[in-house]
Amino acid sequence: MSINEHVKPNGWGANLDPNNWKVTNMQDDPNLFKVVDKNEVNVAHKFQTQADAEQFIEFHKSKQLECGNGKVWNYLKNQCEVTGNDGDNGIKTIYKMTGKKAEGINHVQNIHCSGHAAASRRGDFDHVGFINQEATVVVQFTTDCKCGDELTIKHWGGKHSDNDNSCFEIGCVNQSGKVGRMGEGFHPYTSSPKPTKVFANIGSVKGAKIGVKSIVWKTNDGGHHEMWIDKTATGNNWEKVAEWNFTSWGSKGSDGMWHDDHGKNTTQIPSNHTIEFRCDCDGAKFSDMSVVEIVPGVKA
Repeated sequence: MSINEHVKPNGWGANLDPNNWKVTNMQDDPNLFKVVDKNEVNVAHKFQTQADAEQFIEFHKSKQLECGNGKVWNYLKNQCEVTGNDGDNGIKTIYKMTGKKAEGINHVQNIHCSGHAAASRRGDFDHVGFINQEATVVVQFTTDCKCGDELTIKHWGGKHSDNDNSCFEIGCVNQSGKVGRMGEGFHPYTSSPKPTKVFANIGSVKGAKIGVKSIVWKTNDGGHHEMWIDKTATGNNWEKVAEWNFTSWGSKGSDGMWHDDHGKNTTQIPSNHTIEFRCDCDGAKFSDMSVVEIVPGVKA
């Protein structure tokens, strides 16, 4: 089947799995049809009939079957490709999974800051029993952010308000595009600014929908932390934008800045700890959330 008339050369960044595709009407011309993925990203367009669009999907489903397990049919390149593991959310992981994953999540919290009540978006995975972690979320930022416009992903701490154990190693992305590190210890003493140590700037993501991965694993003398961003929020365009090594975490000085000479160390990670996702913008939304155990440094 020729796709040249229906697909632009490099596509739109859609999910490659044809089992996630569906047919819908085009917005520009409702008399025509298009194929989109589960996130409504275009796969192909300008079909004269719904049947033609459905035939397009069925053809590429058959090609996916021919590829077999561990490979995906890349309809843009007309070839099978080796791909990464699927996380619990269906988004590919960067690193090889062991099969363990975090279970159970709580999504919403109302907070007050400077007299403003914010419908903060928070997701806590409690009772996580593994240390080497790949945490993933797609966040829809909003611009009503009186309590802070950043997304934080917190690792290796106790429950949110568990005082001494609530000391987190934190990956942070704010809407100006700064990506970096923060600490919290003890609750509610979180380091500032956010992020406190900036390692990269991805450009403004104000009001945008993006994918974020915060990946940590234990090393001989502490930990390793990586931040990956997918600005298309499709799960197909991950880019490692920052990484750092650390020996302690979770503590801040009276000046509100990060201090590496005190805080938790890897002998003090609670056996059943919490991973927390948080954004304090009113109306912010999370999707495709997961936390899985990974093999450190081994790509999927």
